[in-house]
Amino acid sequence: MVKLHVPDLFIYRWRYALGYVAIGLGCLVLLVVASLYIPGGLSEREVAAVATSNDLSIKHFSPEMAINLPYYLTQKASFYLFGLSELSIKLPTIIAGALLVVGLVLLLKIWFKRNVAVLTAIIGIAAGPFLLAAQSGSPGILYIFWPVWLFYIAAVIARRPPFPIVWKALFFITMALSVYTPLSIYVVIALVSAALLHPHLRHTVRSLSKFRIIVTVLIASLFLIPLFYSLYKQPSLAITLLGIPSSLDIIASLQQLFRQYLDVVHPSYGTIMTPVYEVASLMLAGVGIYRIVTAKYTAKSYILICWLVFLIPVLIVNPSLINVTFLPFLLLTGYGIDFLIRYWYRLFPRNPYARVVGLIPIVILITTLTLSGLDRFVYGYLYSPSSARQASSDLAILSSELRKNPKQPVVLLVASDELAFYNAARRYNPEWNIHDVTTTDPGKKAQLVIASHDAARQAETIPTAILTSPLHAQADRFYLYKNPS
Repeated sequence: MVKLHVPDLFIYRWRYALGYVAIGLGCLVLLVVASLYIPGGLSEREVAAVATSNDLSIKHFSPEMAINLPYYLTQKASFYLFGLSELSIKLPTIIAGALLVVGLVLLLKIWFKRNVAVLTAIIGIAAGPFLLAAQSGSPGILYIFWPVWLFYIAAVIARRPPFPIVWKALFFITMALSVYTPLSIYVVIALVSAALLHPHLRHTVRSLSKFRIIVTVLIASLFLIPLFYSLYKQPSLAITLLGIPSSLDIIASLQQLFRQYLDVVHPSYGTIMTPVYEVASLMLAGVGIYRIVTAKYTAKSYILICWLVFLIPVLIVNPSLINVTFLPFLLLTGYGIDFLIRYWYRLFPRNPYARVVGLIPIVILITTLTLSGLDRFVYGYLYSPSSARQASSDLAILSSELRKNPKQPVVLLVASDELAFYNAARRYNPEWNIHDVTTTDPGKKAQLVIASHDAARQAETIPTAILTSPLHAQADRFYLYKNPS
């Protein structure tokens, strides 16, 4: 009889590599599917992002444009390269989401053992905040992207890697770009505070070359010139970057926090599905809090505790900032998983059967959390009326109509709040042959007029066709008016 040795199995020997490949492929599918098909179309935030990206220019630069400037510059480059479409609007988010997952896996490999890192990464890519940020062509993904890469690069530097000057330059450049995004400054403060408070981190910082640090800081400062200029012109932007709202109502904010994270009795669907995280995930994060409090002497615990100390007060006064809670929640979840596995192994240090059997409930828990998170996100945004109505398919409908007869000049009649978006569509899609975008009815001056739903009431003639969408409660999206040539 041939004995089966588990360590000799191909799946066992390559389990971590296969796990990372599965995470990568699953993430890629999720990014594309969630961005283009769940729920499909464009939200109000994405429409506003298009208008902001289109207005960016050196000649007409205003201080407000500094907020999330790196994202809008990337989005504008996408428009120049690929025209204005749902894909080009969401492309910067898809790229940032893919890089985010790479950074997240690398970070978790440093913070935890490989088995915990794989399980935590799987929970992360199925979490609601990540999926919500990854499907929106707006800067929300940056609230997760910057902390992940700042934490990872800082962890690499602490390990004294080869070519340290390169890693230092990457850290300071990433830090400079991150502060354009509100609340990212707290990540920088947390890292600096931990470096000053923790003995090992303090020793590591002292051993770094001061000359090289000064050089890399000066280089990184060049990326901050637009931000310094904006703060000089409009100092109130600092309040926005710190995440402080214009009006404060602590009681209302605490009630909103409770509904978003702890109210499992009254779930809601809308722009944000609540509760944001699964109940079991919150329990794991609670175990993680216990773990970092009892092991607060580690450098990682110092960093995470410092970040939470600065972040929690901001969330109390501004609870709408959901995405920024993703990374601390995921790291706490990783600590919770790590604690459960370690505790079980301590109970049975020499019994291999008990050790394996104890992992089965954990695998079932992780699988359930992953599948329930995906199921909740997909069905919630596809079939919940309050969520599905957040997206508009008007751009795709208009594009399909204009491509039928590209040689015919068209005048778009739109509402005043739609003007900036459709001017951008005209600018980056010259093949559409849009002659003008206006808020007043051109009458018989134009051979073909296409009026949006909100502007159609201005037209005085009878439409020759109506473009509809089954995804809207107001299905009549565009009206076509053809005048005799």
